[in-house]
Amino acid sequence: MYENGFPVPKPVDFNRHVVAMQLVQGYPLCQVHDIEDYQQVFDDIMNLIVQLANYGLIHSDFNEFNLMLSDTDKVTLIDFPQMVSISHINAEFYFDRDVQCIRDFFKRRFNFESELYPKFSDVK
Repeated sequence: MYENGFPVPKPVDFNRHVVAMQLVQGYPLCQVHDIEDYQQVFDDIMNLIVQLANYGLIHSDFNEFNLMLSDTDKVTLIDFPQMVSISHINAEFYFDRDVQCIRDFFKRRFNFESELYPKFSDVK
């Protein structure tokens, strides 16, 4: 993922089922209580969900615990071993759940809602 330009930590080494990755300078989104531009960060996150789908992937656990935010509001995705293909039998469910999880978080934490968000039919 790193070599394809996704905002993920750079892998350093691996052994069997463990991948050691570089340290991410930032905070888990679940710990962030103020963002300068909610719309931009929301858009960046939704674009990342679509970018993954365009590569044929769905994170399946896309939430505020698996997104890091830098001091400059740059998003980094972590924890992705549960990804599934967009051709998976439950792909639409996982995609919609990932999107809804972010929508719910932004509404709950920042009182921010957007009617513009990706749908599985847009990327399938």
